[in-house]
Amino acid sequence: MTSGRDLNTWSKLWLETAGVNTLRSKIESLDGKITSFAVEQTAAAGYPTIRPHRMAIGFYNLVGSELVCTHSVELDIDGALTEVPELVGLDRPSLILLNDGDLTYAKIRLDQESWNFALENLSKLSDPLARAQVWGSAWDATRDGEASASDFIKLVLSNLAGETQGTMLLTLLRQLLTTTKLYTSDANRHKAIAHVGASLLEMAKAAAPGSDNQLLFTRFATFYAETEESADIIEGLFKGTVKFDGLKLDQDMRWDLINGLVMSGRFTSAQIDAELANDNTANGAKQAILAQKSIPTAEAKKAGWNDILTNTELSNTDISFGSLGLVRAHDTSLLEPLVDWYFDAVLDVWNSRTFKIAEYILENAYPIYLANEALAQKTRQFLELDEVKQKPALARIIRENLDALERALRAQSKDN
Repeated sequence: MTSGRDLNTWSKLWLETAGVNTLRSKIESLDGKITSFAVEQTAAAGYPTIRPHRMAIGFYNLVGSELVCTHSVELDIDGALTEVPELVGLDRPSLILLNDGDLTYAKIRLDQESWNFALENLSKLSDPLARAQVWGSAWDATRDGEASASDFIKLVLSNLAGETQGTMLLTLLRQLLTTTKLYTSDANRHKAIAHVGASLLEMAKAAAPGSDNQLLFTRFATFYAETEESADIIEGLFKGTVKFDGLKLDQDMRWDLINGLVMSGRFTSAQIDAELANDNTANGAKQAILAQKSIPTAEAKKAGWNDILTNTELSNTDISFGSLGLVRAHDTSLLEPLVDWYFDAVLDVWNSRTFKIAEYILENAYPIYLANEALAQKTRQFLELDEVKQKPALARIIRENLDALERALRAQSKDN
C-alpha cells in the first residue's frame, strides 16, 4: 500500500509482464465542441496485458506565434477504453497530446486532426518535453507501419530547422535517414532522397554560422548526395568553390564530405589513400576503410567483401567500419550479389572468427538496404537450417536482422 493505493495488482501488471501499451484518443466533435472523448488502450500481439496508467491529457493551441498548453487534465485510465467526461463540451484544440508531461510509460498516437496540425506547426511548440513526445509519437507510428514514411519526412523537414535541443536534433536526423532509405516505398524512395538531400543543404546554408545545426545538416546531407545537384554542392564544399558562412572544414568534416563523394562516384580509391596519408590517425584509418568499401562499383564491392572475409590483419575497428561501407550504395542493385555472398559465408564466419568480429560482419554486412521480400524469404529459409537452430547466438543475430527488414517492409506498405 502506497499513497492509499494497493500496489499488488499494479506490480503484477507492470513488473511481471512484458510489452508496451499504445494509447489513442477517440474523439467526436460538433461545431468545434467536443461531444465525446475517450482513451483507447491496446497491447501488442503476443503481449496482451492492459495496464492502469496515471497520465495527463494536454490541449495545445496557438497563442500568438507559440503553440502552448491551454488546458490539461490529469486522470487514471484502465481497461481497453476509458471515458473522459470532463473534456466533453470544451472547444476542440489544435493539438491533443496524450501522456502530456510523460507521466506513464506507453506509446501514444496522435488523432488525425492533431497530426495534420503538427505537420506544419510542431516547431512552434515551445515546451521541449511536449515537442519530444510528439516527435516520438510520429516516429513510433512510422516504424510500426501506422503512418506513412512520406508524412514523417514532411513533418521532419517542415520543423527540423527550428529544433533547439541538440540530442533531439541528432536523433531526428538519424530517424530521417532510416525512414528515407528503408521505410519509403520503391515508388517514392529516390524522389524522397533527392528532396531530403536538397532540403538539408538549404537548411545548412541558412543555419546560424558555425552552429551545431549547420554542422549536423551538412554532415547528414552527405548521405543523400544521389543527385547531380546535391553532389555538386558537396564537391564544391570540399574543394572550397561553395561556401556556407561559418562552416568549418576540419578533418572530420573532410571525411564526411569524402564519404558522400565516394558514394556519388566522385572520389577514387587513390584519392582516399592520399587523404589517409594526410590524416594518419586511428580516426583517419577507420574513415578510409569505410570509404574504400563504399566505392560504388561491382568490382569494388566484391574486393571489399573478400578483404573483410580473408584479411586477418584487419582490426576489429577495420572490420566494423569496412563492413558498414559494404552496404552503402545509392544504386542498391550493387548489393544484390551480397545476398548470396553473405549467406554462403555466415556459418564459416561464425565458426572461424571471434564472436565480436563475427557480430560486426553479420550485423553490418547484412544487405538490409535492398529492403525487399526476396531478402526476407532468403533469411527465413536460412533460419530453418538445423545448424543455425543449434547456434542460438547466431540465430539471434540473423533474427534481429530479419526483424528490422520485416519492419521496413511493413512501413513501405503504408507509404503509398
